[in-house]
Amino acid sequence: MALKITCPYCSRRHELTEPYPLPGSDLHCWCGAALSISYPAGLMERLRKRGIRFQGDPELDEIEDEEIPSFEPESAQPLPTLPLPPRAKEAPVASDPLPQRIS
Repeated sequence: MALKITCPYCSRRHELTEPYPLPGSDLHCWCGAALSISYPAGLMERLRKRGIRFQGDPELDEIEDEEIPSFEPESAQPLPTLPLPPRAKEAPVASDPLPQRIS
């Protein structure tokens, strides 16, 4: 679910995606205006009950070790690529000589 905010100066619509910004956060519009984020009373609690996340929520800040992928040099090697097929040989096209320029 995306929340939409419209810039009061240029009328550009911005879609906010999860994790949603906290109240008081600033969103910078393409026109240069800084838009302060606010929510109606009780909306954040209702959205959280639906499973919607906000920036700074504990679930986002706690990353367990098993969730972080390990870096192994062998897996970082590029995969081999297949060679390109040979190009079809085209017969040269005979072209007519260019016409003389009249000056």
